[in-house]
Amino acid sequence: MLNTLYSVYDRQRRPLRDHHFMVFPDVGLAYARIPGDPYRAVTGILNRLVAGSASEGTTVDSAQGIDSWVGDIEILTARQLKRRFPDFCTFAVVQSPAERILSAYRSLIEGDTSLPTYFDLNRFDKSMSLLNFVSHVAAIGDMGTDNLLRSQSAILSHRSKLVPDIVVDLASLAHTPGALLDQLSDRATSPIDLTNVEIDVPDHDPENWEIMQGLAVRAALKQRYKKDYRMFFEEQTEISRSLASKTRGAGLAFQ
Repeated sequence: MLNTLYSVYDRQRRPLRDHHFMVFPDVGLAYARIPGDPYRAVTGILNRLVAGSASEGTTVDSAQGIDSWVGDIEILTARQLKRRFPDFCTFAVVQSPAERILSAYRSLIEGDTSLPTYFDLNRFDKSMSLLNFVSHVAAIGDMGTDNLLRSQSAILSHRSKLVPDIVVDLASLAHTPGALLDQLSDRATSPIDLTNVEIDVPDHDPENWEIMQGLAVRAALKQRYKKDYRMFFEEQTEISRSLASKTRGAGLAFQ
């Protein structure tokens, strides 16, 4: 009952919180957006999908980046996607919680910009150490949290079922991008050019990455993001076997 009441309140306060799915009607594809590195990594792909969905005579400058086209792209909830585009192939890229939180720290705390309102109100601080940041993140549950910290399993699920047809780990995508690109080309309803698309995967600071490998940090993240680990990053789970069967033909590496 409490969760239901909160959901109603949250939709009124942040109406776009559950709008994760970018649709490209002319090519019959959709992308499930995980904020941060997973989204930045595939902007080259998304720019090509925008080009494939552009009306005849429209030119798309891929150098502008996908964000300049958000106003022309429908961004839907999972419910809207299933109702309006049930046959669209949807893909997503996920990232290990340790890498994801380290990336959030680099962007939010070590970055030059001021903290967004949510993080300022929730007592994040630009002077926080990485350990303090992880501890603070681990203490905040999914209910009401910013999507940058929200569980990927929650973002990508609807009624306890995973929405995307294709899910690939960012680490695997960095090494074998062709498998995903081939799969998208095969599933598109009209031809799209995905040749020579760059996959942008940032390097991690070795000192900070070593901190993320500490037992206490790993235990805290394992507890905070246990659903993510169980759904995406533990071998031989029911869902990982199901995803492997969906993507085996294209050789996608899913971990």
